[in-house]
Amino acid sequence: MRALFNGAGISSAATDSALANYQAFEKNSMQLVTQATRAVSPRAAVQEMQMIRTALPGSQLSTGGLSYIFDQLSANNDFMRAKAQAAETWRGSHNSTLAGFDSSWNQNVSPFAFLVKRMSEPDLRIMAANLQKTAQGRALVSRITSETQYAQKNGLWQDQ
Repeated sequence: MRALFNGAGISSAATDSALANYQAFEKNSMQLVTQATRAVSPRAAVQEMQMIRTALPGSQLSTGGLSYIFDQLSANNDFMRAKAQAAETWRGSHNSTLAGFDSSWNQNVSPFAFLVKRMSEPDLRIMAANLQKTAQGRALVSRITSETQYAQKNGLWQDQ
């Protein structure tokens, strides 16, 4: 509708801005689909592209769904950036080598800690309550708590 209003010259700055944001989002979404499709097959069929498109973030998702996906993607990015910075710190205090770094890192922190850092308070409470229902869930909560404390203590949180 906004595109129609814009095309008919019946739009405002707010309408134009909303339309531009939507169109940019759609183009970025299609770039993700193209990259993912090429990773699957250099000669993917239309059906494969459509299947991949429905699995990736797009305008068909609710705001809540997009928020969850963006939090997960951002948490993975935060984790990789923190790991790279921690590796440089490690190298500086271990004779310019990364020997033992991966083992130490993996024992102390995982992407879960970064996801929890990005979660909203209500979502975190719901997740923790659900995990508390099983022994495995309680063990995971304990592990995530330990990881977030480690990340905080070692300055792994970046401005988000």
